[in-house]
Amino acid sequence: MMEQFKPPSKAAIYKKVKDCGASKAILKRILPEWWHDDLLLTNSGLLQFSLLLKNRLGIQMELEDKGSINFSLLPASIQFKKRSSTDYDKLSASALLAQAIGKTFIKTLRYNEVEQNLERFFRELSQLQNVDLNGVVTALWDHNIPVLYLDKFPAAFSRPAGTIVRDSDLYTIILSHKHRSPSTQLFVLLHEIGHMKFGHLSGSGVITDASVSALGESLKEETDEQEVEADQFALDTLRNGVDIQNIIQSIGFIQRPAELALLAQKLNREMNVNPGHFVLSYGRKSRNWPLAHQALKFLEQGEAQNIFKKHYLHALNKYEFKKDDLELLERMQ
Repeated sequence: MMEQFKPPSKAAIYKKVKDCGASKAILKRILPEWWHDDLLLTNSGLLQFSLLLKNRLGIQMELEDKGSINFSLLPASIQFKKRSSTDYDKLSASALLAQAIGKTFIKTLRYNEVEQNLERFFRELSQLQNVDLNGVVTALWDHNIPVLYLDKFPAAFSRPAGTIVRDSDLYTIILSHKHRSPSTQLFVLLHEIGHMKFGHLSGSGVITDASVSALGESLKEETDEQEVEADQFALDTLRNGVDIQNIIQSIGFIQRPAELALLAQKLNREMNVNPGHFVLSYGRKSRNWPLAHQALKFLEQGEAQNIFKKHYLHALNKYEFKKDDLELLERMQ
């Protein structure tokens, strides 16, 4: 049947795909380097195009009896957690791009015949003596849960703090915020893990967080129960059950960054409270962000992206990739 089918024009195809939310700018980034639009004029090229759209964007091509084609989104949940000032169209484009990256890595996991054991991961996470970014990222990769940092995010798109992608029973976590602080990125990561923990994606889909409220970027009216649960999971993990708000209230005014850093280190030794998170919590409570960010410099180097990159490079040796899939992943690193 495909041999007798005459494909429509390239413009008509791209218009129908755009109606599903995938603009030419998105397609340019998710199609392989070898792709050329003239391939759409052949039956075999159109078939390749449809497979790429289905695997990477969840868009399915349908051939109708009268010889026309249509595109439709496969059933999936797409949720946006955003501030009122965030441009919906730009965030939607970001979610589709993140979904393409996430689904591509999940395809690699299936190709390598590996599984994710979430119950075992959460048990290991609860047993970590020191919760830091490297330790949490290590635990995720050890259980075949990819954590990808998208560095080369298109400037025209909104750069979300974090995205969680689920395809059937497998997850990928994608971060893209430019924060270099490991403590800041750790909160975003734990927030996304909280979405996994509480099953906020009951099936295939995407949750994209434009910002995370506990970083001091209020979501205002967009804040919902899922965000509260994800935030609370992150806070509980970082604070180890310690009422740090009461501690902050009791210590009062701190003038020197080094003093705040030393206090954070003391709490880490005695109560296993993440020191960077304590400093950021003090900054938020006191509204003295300059002091908090100066104190962070005593506690950590701005190397969050290096941590993500290190684990990604290890994954390149751990898994076997198909050429087109690896090319897409590398394009965004």
